[in-house]
Amino acid sequence: MPTAAQLTAAARSIWLNRGGLLDDEQAEAIAAIEPIGTPSSAVGLQAWRDWYGPLFLDTEATHRRKRFNDAWALPPEHVETVDRDPVVAPDREQVVTERHVATVTVANVLRETLVTETVNGPDGNPMPKKPAPNGVDAGTFDALDVVSASLTGLDDALAAEGQREQGGFLHMNRIRVYDTFGASAGWSSASTTLDPLPEWATAMPARLTTWGRLNLRLQSAADPDVEATPFDSPICGFLLPDFVDQALEVYDADGQPVGQLTATDPIDGDLGPVDATTLTVDFTPLPWVTVPDGEPTTAAITNATLRRFVEAVVAQSLTVAAGAPGWHETGFTAMLRVFDTVRSTLEPTVKHADGCVRLLGEPVVVLRARAAFEASDATVTQLREGPPTITDASSLPVLRVRIGDVTRPEDGVLGCFLDAATPADARFAPPTLEAAEKAVLNEMVTSAGLQKTRAITHPFVAGQVSEFDVPANQPLDLVVLADTRGSIYATCGVLPRKNIVMPKDFIEPALARLRPTFRVGPILGFERDEKVVPVMPAPFIEGWRATFVHDDDATFPEVPIPPVLGVGELPPARARLTEGWARMVPQEPG
Repeated sequence: MPTAAQLTAAARSIWLNRGGLLDDEQAEAIAAIEPIGTPSSAVGLQAWRDWYGPLFLDTEATHRRKRFNDAWALPPEHVETVDRDPVVAPDREQVVTERHVATVTVANVLRETLVTETVNGPDGNPMPKKPAPNGVDAGTFDALDVVSASLTGLDDALAAEGQREQGGFLHMNRIRVYDTFGASAGWSSASTTLDPLPEWATAMPARLTTWGRLNLRLQSAADPDVEATPFDSPICGFLLPDFVDQALEVYDADGQPVGQLTATDPIDGDLGPVDATTLTVDFTPLPWVTVPDGEPTTAAITNATLRRFVEAVVAQSLTVAAGAPGWHETGFTAMLRVFDTVRSTLEPTVKHADGCVRLLGEPVVVLRARAAFEASDATVTQLREGPPTITDASSLPVLRVRIGDVTRPEDGVLGCFLDAATPADARFAPPTLEAAEKAVLNEMVTSAGLQKTRAITHPFVAGQVSEFDVPANQPLDLVVLADTRGSIYATCGVLPRKNIVMPKDFIEPALARLRPTFRVGPILGFERDEKVVPVMPAPFIEGWRATFVHDDDATFPEVPIPPVLGVGELPPARARLTEGWARMVPQEPG
């Protein structure tokens, strides 16, 4: 059993360790403490041994900070920032001392994760979520001599000095643990220098010391300063790829066809000498769409954002010199190859009633969105009422935000349209550089042979990626091109990433009205009632009928596409070559 001197020392230790610095009078009073009474008998007692029931810890740590914009980066396909340049020296060192309440959280988490966590089994009764490791049970963790504590003082110390970001390394200089009786045990680093860092220095990812959030919102297609609602859609229009003809059918936000984007086929200079030529992109409005007199063909598009996109694509021509080796293509066909490449990563969970578009490809929606980074020094109560943002953005990092994520099978982002002062300077940015560096070839229109991919070199796409710098309190407006079946991810690596699932209220009505209209010809046709009737198989879609619009450069008459004539059956009139458009229109009742 402890001696009287040991009990006296323990009592003094409790007060000395908990009370901090004492004045002379307090120290004299504590020194006068002596045990009284008669010690109990030895019956039922055990030999004295050191025992720790930790109550609190005192720590001293050094934070070596690297500012986010100096040393951190968000690599492709990562969701956390990494130290892009370990050679970059920390911009400041700060020693932080604090007292922590001791807990056994680590042991409890291990016990629950590895042993006690349950799920409902097939019979509805609880069962272990996963088998425990051999030789491990709940008592294993109860016997662990483990203590844990939360290092919360670092954020407070940084915030007190007006610093709103942390990241780099944290080096524990010393730790002292106090038990129930006031006895203490300490540990201190044997290293007197932090260069090079000891092996126990903990890497700290870039984080904010204040409340912050990354916002991603859909904005009105008519006014980018207004947030989208079911009555104010973010959809600017739709694009329907035709990979056979290397074309894009352009539709307005209501699903009505407007025109078609086409381009000169790519040229492979490695297959043989090429002549000097210019590869061009054209937009041809449908003949029944009105174009104001004296205006360019793109004036047929009423939405300003969709019109700027089409104008930019039309401007992405390419001049090829005679005998130039390598692959040559317009920015338009390069973008189509990105569509085809990125879509291979999509496994949509959302299904839409758009069976008519299976004739060509999956529709691409063009929509407006806005990303914003906000931070606040507000308290929890103030945050609930609406956080007042930090107006001085100089103390906050500039976030690098990636729109789209090819590692997420439900992400449908194909890229972002980057408008510019002139259409020729506009760009299309895929969600990853690899989508352009390893873009697939469309083997239906090119002789790819064994080569399945070719790097894109056209400046409209090459070197572009949908990553943007977003300073605090400066919203970034975006024009996103996405598969209608997918969602939209925004990732910055510092704050939780955002994910928007396209509301069905925005998509379904327009897709239900989407009417594929594509160029056909030359095909055989014959005259009937002064109209040209095509000899071609009529696509069958329940609830829809196929019609043919004859391109006569004047009236553009429209007739139903009749059933294909039987083998050996001759048309009623002389057949001739013709061309025009095939359309799918709703079937009239009855």
